[in-house]
Amino acid sequence: MSSKLNITRIFLLLILFIKIISYLEEGNEDKELGENDIRKINMTNGQDEKLYFKYTNVSYYITILSCTPGAKIDFVNISSSTGSVSGKRIDNQIYTVELKDKDLSEPQEGYISFNVSNINDNDVDVEITSVRQNSATEYKKIDYQLDQEIKVDKNNFVIFLDDEEVEKFDMKFSFNNDINNEVCYGFIRLPFNDEKYIPMGKSFKQLKCENFSGSSKQLSVENKVKDSSNGLKNYIAFIFSINSNNGEIKEYSFTINSEIINVFLIVSIVIALIFAVITFFLIRRKQSSESSSIEGEENSYNKKEEKEEKEEKEEKGDKEEATEN
Repeated sequence: MSSKLNITRIFLLLILFIKIISYLEEGNEDKELGENDIRKINMTNGQDEKLYFKYTNVSYYITILSCTPGAKIDFVNISSSTGSVSGKRIDNQIYTVELKDKDLSEPQEGYISFNVSNINDNDVDVEITSVRQNSATEYKKIDYQLDQEIKVDKNNFVIFLDDEEVEKFDMKFSFNNDINNEVCYGFIRLPFNDEKYIPMGKSFKQLKCENFSGSSKQLSVENKVKDSSNGLKNYIAFIFSINSNNGEIKEYSFTINSEIINVFLIVSIVIALIFAVITFFLIRRKQSSESSSIEGEENSYNKKEEKEEKEEKEEKGDKEEATEN
């Protein structure tokens, strides 16, 4: 009886142990950073948080951003068994981590632990961005230019607008080969202007995603974020991101058409039409004037002939009368 009871207890302990291990594994999965991801978590004041990641042979970029005004990232610790790790505090609310290692034979695990503090003692919203960089996820940083054909050799590009006031982008794209891919694009606010920390466009809910097919595409994209600064993400950028499972899209180009040029073309067309109408009426007027002049000359010539004929008749009549006398 006693041995059966002991076996039952051992069996129950094993079940409990398996449940605990399963729970812990699920918890770790929830806190594992993605390959190319944006996640938001809510933390209580002073709470410690631990997020797990894996080293590979490519660079990995992580951003920790406190989205609650007055709250800051208080402490950051990075643990890893190997690899090159560098952390940088942008300000009290932004912390970035760069992981590099090109000599790993297999992925290595590590984690980042941090906590937050809030002067108002309220909960803190934290946004964590993770980007594992490869040929399909890298961004090309492009200067803002109008009416210039710009060539791109990466799937993704970003244009930081700095102090330029932009209402919209009228864009024309030309691809070297036909594509059939989902593309995400639009204007967005970012915490700083470093393209290495930007995840692919599909990670941003604010961007529009649609399928591009063929070798060309025209877009008109309105800037809806120009007047919505929140003091945390002070950099306005335009993002264009091609989702491709087959690696890089071959070189393509685009042009941003200026509104000034469009207005100039419209004004030029209107002026040309006005001049055409004026020229038409001037020609008609000249033709009418010449026609009147010709008619006048003809009438004058006819009257002169009639006068001469009349004079001849009168002279002939006078001669005949004198002969009779």
